[in-house]
Amino acid sequence: MIASWRAELFVLRKSRAAWVLVAVAPLMVLIQTYLFGFLLYVGLTPATELVFGSKGQNLPALLPSQFVIQAAGDLIQTAPFIVLGAYVAGADWSRGTLRTSLLQGQSRARGFGGQVLAVMTACAVSVLLSFALAGLASLAIRGYVGGPAAAAAGPFPPVSVDGEAIGAGLLIGFAYGALGIALGTLCRSAAGGIAAALAWAVLVDGFLFDLSTDTGPLFTHLYDALPGASLITLISMFGSAGGGAGSATYQPVPPWAAAAILAAYTAVFLGLALVLLLRRDITGAARTRRFRLRTRWRPRTSRPRSRRPR
Repeated sequence: MIASWRAELFVLRKSRAAWVLVAVAPLMVLIQTYLFGFLLYVGLTPATELVFGSKGQNLPALLPSQFVIQAAGDLIQTAPFIVLGAYVAGADWSRGTLRTSLLQGQSRARGFGGQVLAVMTACAVSVLLSFALAGLASLAIRGYVGGPAAAAAGPFPPVSVDGEAIGAGLLIGFAYGALGIALGTLCRSAAGGIAAALAWAVLVDGFLFDLSTDTGPLFTHLYDALPGASLITLISMFGSAGGGAGSATYQPVPPWAAAAILAAYTAVFLGLALVLLLRRDITGAARTRRFRLRTRWRPRTSRPRSRRPR
């Protein structure tokens, strides 16, 4: 499995699409949260403060005391992790590399394990970069602002809180990366897996969440049993941006239940993908393709008739 993991990591390092997907979440934290937030803070005027709040209200969310809240909160955009898993799993089916590696004698379970480890490694790198860039950006903003306003916001959160936030982020990345692997394996193509991943992000994590908050208890209980409710709990249990760690947040399920639900969904998604891989006939597709290539139609050529000697 270690050899398969290294081979999958080598493929990911050579893939530009994989690098882009790994960088999406960190760049969203850096640009959407800190860059745009800092530009809003700098450009506030007495007229715009009536809409966006004063500088004193916007500054605490950009300082190191709340970098964990910001980095964890941006993980609500799970599409990069789902698409990454779907792309890696589906691309092997589209290119035929999975069939080639299995026909060379590698165990299906071993090859699948290496692929899962590679996807989880990429998701972990994306999550860790998100927290690292959030911390560095908050330090840079505190250095720029300086003075008593920055000192009043407080230091970095305790190490225990940082560890809990990073652990929650890794669990979110693993669960939704496993969902992408299941979708890519189910669709047998990178394009189909990515389309299914985007549909999940829009319909299940987006539309169903709106139904759970706007309609009766039926959709609320249904949504609480899905990964999205546990995701919201894990990213909200550290507080809200601007309000700090002690602010009240919306948590559909208890935190420990949310962690257990996401871990269970990770096992279910990976188990589904493994069952599909083990039950599919991979060699049959290769024989059919070779037969078609050998028996393709060719136009008939007319032969000249021989004349009898008179």
